[in-house]
Amino acid sequence: MTPQVGDDCLRCLFLSEILKFTTFYAIICGVYAVKDVGVYLLYRDQEEKTDEPMKEKIKTVLYFILNPRFLLCFGLAWIITNGWSYIVFALGTLFQISWMIAISGAYMALLWFPFTPEKLVTLMIAMALLRLLFPYDEKTLGVLREMYAKTKAKVKEKRAVRASKRKMKKENDEAQHGNDGGEI
Repeated sequence: MTPQVGDDCLRCLFLSEILKFTTFYAIICGVYAVKDVGVYLLYRDQEEKTDEPMKEKIKTVLYFILNPRFLLCFGLAWIITNGWSYIVFALGTLFQISWMIAISGAYMALLWFPFTPEKLVTLMIAMALLRLLFPYDEKTLGVLREMYAKTKAKVKEKRAVRASKRKMKKENDEAQHGNDGGEI
């Protein structure tokens, strides 16, 4: 698909940037449906037969994320990672305690930097709390195990591809240097 000049070109550029970000976030979180949504938005003009698998992935992810038990665990994890700073900031402001305002304000400012792993930590804590508080919730834990297995398989696949590329590069380098003769 070649973008047209004008608004369509800007739209394609903007959507490609969104796709890069969602792909990065999806790989980190193991949520591959987000990547599929971005790909679908970017190439929605093309006729593809991927609607059903994508809908199924979105349904699975939404079932996992919008589950009341997971939402409770996510809320607790958010309070552990972020919420305390907002509470301490409010209390420090209310009672005019400067050290509380300074510490919580600095932590909140740190949270807004793009490189902080706070979102990942929050998700990991939420999943751990889900396992701890609701060990008999087989449906949600089953979805979690399935997502983990898929992510693990993707990582193994990428490692194998990287290893084969390294091996081919090493063989090519050896072939080039081997033909030089190596003698002075």
